[in-house]
Amino acid sequence: MNIADQIRNLIKKLFEKFITNSELVDFFAAIVMIIFWLLLASIVFKLVKRFLIKTKKYEKKETKEQMTVRRLINNIVKALFAFWIVIMILKELGIDIMPVLAGAGVLAFAVGFGAQELIKDVISGFFLIIEKTFSIGDDVEINGNVGTVTDIGIRRTKMQNWRGQVITINNGDIKTVVNQTVLFSVAIIDFKINAKFDISYINSANFKKFILDYKNSNPDIISAPETAVITSFDNGMNLRIVFKTQIRKQNAIEPDFRNKLAEHLIKNNIRFENTVFVKMEEQK
Repeated sequence: MNIADQIRNLIKKLFEKFITNSELVDFFAAIVMIIFWLLLASIVFKLVKRFLIKTKKYEKKETKEQMTVRRLINNIVKALFAFWIVIMILKELGIDIMPVLAGAGVLAFAVGFGAQELIKDVISGFFLIIEKTFSIGDDVEINGNVGTVTDIGIRRTKMQNWRGQVITINNGDIKTVVNQTVLFSVAIIDFKINAKFDISYINSANFKKFILDYKNSNPDIISAPETAVITSFDNGMNLRIVFKTQIRKQNAIEPDFRNKLAEHLIKNNIRFENTVFVKMEEQK
């Protein structure tokens, strides 16, 4: 005998002291039990609500993903408890829907089969959030799509690429993720020099000092190369300088360094010509 049956029998015994009609006893006992279930539901819902209010002061510290999971769990708990309360109240009224639910197993299976994509997305989204595969604001590559994560939902993830296009991906379809902002970001600056240019200048103390001074002047740069490296030959020499930066700071560093590089080259009598820079005296 479960606790509900024990409470019901206790109420019946109390009514039997004053009422001799067994049907009336059952009727009043059912009313009391319904009131009991409603009060229990009210108490539980208030406790859940109080938990939500209590944790609001932590919302500033919470990420959107954590908040989503917390609210999802609370809603699931409330929904399951409400469903159970409804079943218990119907039982008190003499309506036992358990056989009906059992008989609807085939229908439930059919519905569940049709909703398997939705279920897969929700489960995948839950684990994406719990495992912190990526967070809002991260620069990632998902299934070949590159962009910045703008929203992580239980069913879908949204990201924005460099064109400003918003890409929506079902969480269940996420197979491969490359997170580029877990520890640091990378600023890449490519430039070209004339084939006749004296490459020794790139390895000179003056140019190396220029890179080091720029690194020391920018707190968002974690590390810098000693000098530029040659990446390819194409009507000249293509060079590259790569800075390791704080997360998501590369977009500001790249254009700023290009400006500083142009100023440095001009200051040292090196000018640009069709994206190629050459020594001034070579053009005489």
